[in-house]
Amino acid sequence: MSARSITKLLLIEDNPGDARLFREMFREQGPHNTEITHVTTMAGAERYLSLHTVDIILLDLGLPDADGLDAVRRAHTAAPRVPLVVLTVLDDESLAVRALQEGAQDYLIKGQIESGLLRALRYAIERKIMEDVLFKERSRSEEGWARLAAIHEATPDLVSISDVAGRLLYINRGGRSMIGMDEGVDVTGYRIADFLRNPETHIIATEGIPKAVLDGIWRGETELLRRDGVVVSISMIILAHKRSDGSVEFVSTMARDITAHRLLEAHLRQAQKMEAVGQLAAGVAHEFNNLLQALMSMATILRMPTGAVSSAKIGADMEAQIKRGANLTQQLLLFSRDVAIAKVDLDLQEQVQKASALLRQLIPENIRVVLEIPAQRLFVQGDAGQMQQLLLNLAINARDAMPDGGTLTLRAGACGVEVYLEVEDTGSGITEETRAHMFEPFFSTKDLGKGTGLGLAVVHGIVVEHAGRIEVDSIPGKGSCFRVVLPASLGEGTPAPDLIEEAAEPAGRGYVLLVEDDGCVREGITVLLEAIGYSVIALSSGEEALAIPQEQRPDLLLTDVTLAGIGGATLGELLCKRWPSMRVVLMSGYFEEASRTNAGDRGWHFLQKPFDMSQLTVHLREALQEGSAIFIPPALLKEEMTEKARC
Repeated sequence: MSARSITKLLLIEDNPGDARLFREMFREQGPHNTEITHVTTMAGAERYLSLHTVDIILLDLGLPDADGLDAVRRAHTAAPRVPLVVLTVLDDESLAVRALQEGAQDYLIKGQIESGLLRALRYAIERKIMEDVLFKERSRSEEGWARLAAIHEATPDLVSISDVAGRLLYINRGGRSMIGMDEGVDVTGYRIADFLRNPETHIIATEGIPKAVLDGIWRGETELLRRDGVVVSISMIILAHKRSDGSVEFVSTMARDITAHRLLEAHLRQAQKMEAVGQLAAGVAHEFNNLLQALMSMATILRMPTGAVSSAKIGADMEAQIKRGANLTQQLLLFSRDVAIAKVDLDLQEQVQKASALLRQLIPENIRVVLEIPAQRLFVQGDAGQMQQLLLNLAINARDAMPDGGTLTLRAGACGVEVYLEVEDTGSGITEETRAHMFEPFFSTKDLGKGTGLGLAVVHGIVVEHAGRIEVDSIPGKGSCFRVVLPASLGEGTPAPDLIEEAAEPAGRGYVLLVEDDGCVREGITVLLEAIGYSVIALSSGEEALAIPQEQRPDLLLTDVTLAGIGGATLGELLCKRWPSMRVVLMSGYFEEASRTNAGDRGWHFLQKPFDMSQLTVHLREALQEGSAIFIPPALLKEEMTEKARC
C-alpha cells in the first residue's frame, strides 16, 4: 500500500449525525485519498467484508444488532487482519482495555474525536503496513530493512526481531525505553529469555513462539522484566516470518505497555470487593453479637457460687464460640485483603461450600439456598480469593433479584475437559436491554446508593484472567442462571490443613520468654504455658526482654509481632544474635501472610491468634525439637534481674 494509493475505510455507525460528522471531518482535515463506505449494522458490515477488502474499520460500540465487546469480536472475526478503531460514548478505561484484548488497535471517545481521530487512523494504518510488510517481505535488502526500521522507530510500542533461537537482532527505540535499555547498548548480546521471569515456563516460550512458528501469529497478554527488575504488563503480538519452503527465518515481536490498565483493573476489583465487605458488615455484626452473648452468659455462670453445669462443660462451649468467631474473622480478612493473584489447584466443591458459609451473613431467611455438588472432585487452576469473590458477587446479584424471596442455587459440575460454576435464582430475570450492558463497569439497574455497578464487571475480569467464559440464561419474571466455565485442571488440589489433635497430657519442658503487650492476653497465655508444663517469664515489651542478662538465656521466645516500640520480628533477630540456639515463635492477631512467610524464611514458627492449648503445644514442641538451650528457672532469672536493677 503506497503513500499515493487509496485508503479504504469502513464506517460502522448507526447514528446518522455521527456518520455525517465523520465524513465532514475527513473532507476538511483528512487525506484526500480516503474512500469511506458507511453501513449502519454489524450484519451489513459482515456482508460487505465478505465481498470487499478494506484498510481500516471504524466501529461504534452501540449498534442495534451488536453491542460492546460482541461488536468488537464480530468485526475482528469478519476481518481479522484489518486495523480496528472502536468508538464509544463511555470514558471507560476498563472497557477500552477489554476491547484491545479482543483485537481492537485503538479506541476513541465520542465528543473528543476531533483531536484524536486522525492520529488513531494514522497509527492503525502504520500498524497495518507493518504487519503486511512482515508477512509479505521476503528479501533482506537494505531498502526493505530501512523501510521497516523507519516504521518501527516511529512507534512508541516495542518492536523486536530475533532469530528462531530467541537471540535478539533488533529492538526499536520504543522497545528499548520499555525494557530500560540505553540507546548505545548492543542488543545482539541479549536473548528474549533475558527479559522474562522464569523463562523456561514463561508463556512466550511455552506457547507464544511455538504457536507463532506453527500458525504465523500469536496474540496474548503477559509480562516483561525490565533491566532494573521492574515488571511491565504488555499486550503482545508475535509474528513468524517464513521462507517459501515454510521454514521460519526470524520472529519481527510487537508489544504495548498495559501496566496502567492492569493497575486500573486491580483498583476496580478491590473497590468492588470492599463494597461486598461493607454488605457483609451487618451480617458479621449480627453473628458476633450472638456469639458474644453466648460467651457473656457462660462467663456469668462461671462467676456464680454454684451451678448446674460443670466448669469443664462451660469451658468447652466457650472454646467452641471463640473458634466460631475466629473462623468468621479469618474468612472476612481473607476476602477483603488485596493480594496478588496466586493460581493453585482448587477444588470447586470446597469453593462452593466456603461461599455458602459466607452467604449465611448475606442471604435473608425468605431465600432458600441450595447446593448441588457432584460426588467427584472438580479441580481448576485458580486464585482462591478471586474464586470466592466471583461466587459472592453473583450470589449478591441473585439475592437482590429476589426481594420477595425465592431459591438461590449454587451448582458445580464438569463437562468434558471443562468445569463450571452456576449461580441460579428464581427472581425477576434480565431484560435484553440490560444484558447488552450488564458486564460494563458502573452500569447498574439498582437504585442510587444501593450498588456501584462493579459486581458483574469484576466477575467478567476474574473469568477472563482464569481463561474462562460466562454464559447467561434468563427469562424476565422467572429468573436467571450465570454459568462460569473454566478449564479443568488435572492436579490433585490444594491439600486441606492438617488437623491438630488435642494434647493428651502436658508436654512442655524448658523456659519460655513470653513478650505480649496486652495484659489480659499475656496473663491468659502464661496460664496456658504453665499448664502445659513450661516455666515462663512474661514481659510487656521488647525493651524489657533485651534487659535480660546475657547468661540467662531462654529456650524459646514467644512474642507478638506487633509491639509498642521494638517489634516482635526485630526482637527475635536481636535475641537470636545473643543466643543462637534459642528458638522463636511469632504470634499475631492480624491475618498477615507476610508475617507467616517471614517467620518461615527465618526457620521460625508462626501462631495465628486465637489459638488453643493443643495448637500452642504442637508449635512449641516442634520448635524446641529443632534446638535447645540451657534451662534457667524463672525464679532465679527474676532474682538476678532485680539485683541488676539495684546495681
